[in-house]
Amino acid sequence: MPPTPAVATENGDSLRHKSRKFENATLIIPRTGERVRRQITLPELGHQDEPQSVHTSDTTEHTPLWAERKWTRWNRVNSSIRRSQQLWRKAVDFSNSKHGRGIFKCSLAYLLGTCGTFVPFLSDWLGRSDGKHIVATVTVYFHASRTAGSMVEATICAFVAFLYAAFLSFSSMGVSILFGKWDMLVTGHIIVLVFFLGGGLGFVAWIKQRLGNPLVNVACSLTALASITVFVKEGSIQAAKFSEDKVVQVLKMVILGIACATLINLTVFPESARKKLNTDLSKTTGGLGDLLNAITRAFLNGSEAEMQSSLFATAIKEHKECLKVLKGDLSESKWEHFTLGHEKQHEIETELVKCLQKLSQCIGGLRSAALVQFDLIRTTKMKDSMILPGKLTRAPSFIMQNSLTEGVLTAEPEDFSALGLRIINEEPEDSAATSPAAKKSPNPSASRHTLAPADMFENFIFELGPSMKSLTRTLTLILEELPFDTLSSNKIAINENFHSSLHQAVELFKTARREALTALYKNKDMYKTQSLERLADYEEIAASCGHFSYALIDLADEIGNYLELLEDLKTEREVPIATRTFNWLKFWRTDRIKLTKDPENRLMNTTERSDEDGPNDNVPSVLQRRDTFVKLENTSRRPWTYRAFRMVQFLRRDDIRFAAKVGIGAALLATPAFIAETRPTFAHLRLEWGLVSYMVVCSMTIGAVNTTGLERFFGTFIGAALAVFAWLVSHAHAIPLAFIGWVISLFCFYIIVAMKKGPMGRFIFLTYNLSALYAYSLSVKDDDDDEDEMIGVDPEIWEIVLHRVVSVLIGCVWAIIVTRVIWPISARKKLKEGMAMLFLRMGLVWKRDPLALLMHPDRPRSKYMDIREESHLQTFLTSLDGLRSSAKSEFELKGPFPAKSYGLILERTQRMLDNFHSMNVVIMRNLRITQGEMDVLQYTQNERAALSARISHLFSVLASTLRMEYPLNDVLPNIEHSRDRLLAKVFEFRRSDGADVGDVDYELIYAYVLATGQLAKDITVIIRELEMLYGTLNEDDFRLE
Repeated sequence: MPPTPAVATENGDSLRHKSRKFENATLIIPRTGERVRRQITLPELGHQDEPQSVHTSDTTEHTPLWAERKWTRWNRVNSSIRRSQQLWRKAVDFSNSKHGRGIFKCSLAYLLGTCGTFVPFLSDWLGRSDGKHIVATVTVYFHASRTAGSMVEATICAFVAFLYAAFLSFSSMGVSILFGKWDMLVTGHIIVLVFFLGGGLGFVAWIKQRLGNPLVNVACSLTALASITVFVKEGSIQAAKFSEDKVVQVLKMVILGIACATLINLTVFPESARKKLNTDLSKTTGGLGDLLNAITRAFLNGSEAEMQSSLFATAIKEHKECLKVLKGDLSESKWEHFTLGHEKQHEIETELVKCLQKLSQCIGGLRSAALVQFDLIRTTKMKDSMILPGKLTRAPSFIMQNSLTEGVLTAEPEDFSALGLRIINEEPEDSAATSPAAKKSPNPSASRHTLAPADMFENFIFELGPSMKSLTRTLTLILEELPFDTLSSNKIAINENFHSSLHQAVELFKTARREALTALYKNKDMYKTQSLERLADYEEIAASCGHFSYALIDLADEIGNYLELLEDLKTEREVPIATRTFNWLKFWRTDRIKLTKDPENRLMNTTERSDEDGPNDNVPSVLQRRDTFVKLENTSRRPWTYRAFRMVQFLRRDDIRFAAKVGIGAALLATPAFIAETRPTFAHLRLEWGLVSYMVVCSMTIGAVNTTGLERFFGTFIGAALAVFAWLVSHAHAIPLAFIGWVISLFCFYIIVAMKKGPMGRFIFLTYNLSALYAYSLSVKDDDDDEDEMIGVDPEIWEIVLHRVVSVLIGCVWAIIVTRVIWPISARKKLKEGMAMLFLRMGLVWKRDPLALLMHPDRPRSKYMDIREESHLQTFLTSLDGLRSSAKSEFELKGPFPAKSYGLILERTQRMLDNFHSMNVVIMRNLRITQGEMDVLQYTQNERAALSARISHLFSVLASTLRMEYPLNDVLPNIEHSRDRLLAKVFEFRRSDGADVGDVDYELIYAYVLATGQLAKDITVIIRELEMLYGTLNEDDFRLE
């Protein structure tokens, strides 16, 4: 038997630790298509941003000690001046930043909105009322710090909200008048309370939860504000009279508020969503190039130190933020394109963003392949170092749940030099050519007597490394120039040579890859080991190397698709103005583009919510169903009670229950306004604002209500304190009160725009407007219905503030009570149910071998057992992460929510879905498989079936543990042995029946092998977390007594 790597010759060991250089490679220059043969160096991540040494530090270090004694008062003054200058420069820089300009725009719009209260002619145009502060409130809800497209959407939302409020108001008046004529006014009031107030506001809550859009949320708040004013304050419904004065007045306030915000938005530092989209597209492509360089460098160097650095983590985070911002830009630019008649441009931009998401997923596939390679090499080398002479055994996979693996997972070395794997140094591009010593010894394992898995990896890198660097550099150069010219953010910077250069680079890489894989297997055949375990090691290394190269080609193909879309966009932007289309206005056409259906929903992920509107408490629709039974085939066997249950089953949905309980709570809180004995108290305390606060605070889950309720509590008290301060300082004069309000708005809009705490900021404004602006209206005798708060004289600001604070707090507390008592919906419970359902769904995908879809394409698809549906799983996981955020704010006697553990479980689940995507890409590209691929799949069919069954079983175990909160069984199936048999079977096929099968025909099985390995690793981590949460089965816990 050949000696093991542990007893390798001294010459071999010295060779392994000796650094060597790559040979020259052929680089395709994308701009010119020129071929250049040279040394290629991939730039390090953040290299250009490294801080340079400054002379000030050296001067300070070598300053004589006696200089410290000359520290005088003048020095202290100079230091204070320098600090003041630094603070001033920071303030100037912030004022010129995006957030600084946005805050300034919002404050100007708010100042114009307060003119509806302070300017006499505007106040007279609005009519006699003490609620003219609604104009300022509208400028807060639909603030000016947004793009033109978003402003168009905000305007549409505001007017739709008003129209619905007007419908509720006039309908309620009509019902009240009708029953008043029949001398059944009490009955009419009950109908108004139940159907129009309760049902109407319940529908508003359902829309708010259903759409989950920040602008829709504030529009729902505007609807509540406008309709509640008529329901409980105006008095027409209670008196069974028809009056359009209040409705028209509210319409004027909405128009004036929207006009102020729109005027400032379009004239002061205007921002276009189309230009913003162009800028963010360029930023995203640049980030993709940086990540591609970093991952390829790490893979070639055999060191994951760069991928574990803070720079890499920051780059990943920034890239995810860019993708999130892109989706918002796309949604906002839609309104600008539709307004200008550029429908086709929006469609192409939608596909561009979708293509960038695919590019990002390809980068994730490269990263996953590199991490798999690192783990695999590490574990095989750790095992090889422990093998006794004369023995050869299987190096344990990184997913084995034993002490060795645990040690590896908790103490990972930064590189592999300690394990005998050489780091490949990259020389600058202008350095000398490859050394003669390296040329004389192209095979790093030529002097070895035993081929270890690490040797296979080195051979592969030596053969393919130069071509891999060349392709990576070509792709990076293309990404750096795309998609728009630096001189004009609207001019597409696509070069006519990009396509041909990309094609040449890919073909060169494919040729080099084919030669590298051939050389890899030739080296493997030199050692005729009979150990199936070692053969499995060899095949796993080959699968990992091959998969990384395939993933790089996938990335290049997607960049080619991106180039084609850019050419389409360039052609469309050159279309004359006369060819503009407005098909979205042609409501009679079924194929028109609808404003109510976002084209970006075709993207893989759900539309991102803005943090400005608080936590995402939306419960996935599948979790809102209850008591689903198997449908009986024979309908005659069903009892009538079951049929009745099926007819009303929709009423048991959580979203319906949420709308119903919001309506019930609103009706109960508004009831005192319809009772003659309690109406004066209701009006005195201004409880209509408590009802508005109740509608704003109500959320789907208990945790979301707790989170937003706490922010609104603080916002209410801060707003009240600011109102008292402004009123006392201004002495009820309009100009100083307006100026103080503008200064306060800067602080509040900083909370809304910069800190992204919309609920708190809006409640500060709400309380301030309800107190300070309302008090000014009383002081100028703008209403004769408030004798209790001293009209025409100096209003009692303390009493006004007290009434507003009490009213707002009553609404917040009532929302918490209703959410907690009436059909409570716990985010904790829904999160566990959702995770269990997600694991069951993932288990069903693996229950039937995913690759079997390719072997039997004629079989009918099952949406629950098709890996091509992985995008729906990703959407579902995104909603579960929002539930986790809400669950952290739910308080229970059994203790705080284990957010960290569930966060880790969701993170590992995300990694598993990334592996699903990697397989999905391979499957979708090979829907029509070759005969060679069919031979490989048929030869390994039984082994794949056994492996898939075990993975499906583990997913079912995870689901049952989460759903029932029961301890795990400490004896669970280990998929390692099934995976080993599959790898050995692949090697056996290659050695016996696979002579006529090309290397490209193994791409499917390689992706399958690596996906199962990563799945097993992530499942192991999740099992450990569940053991920490629920423990393991113990007979003492299940005594049948």
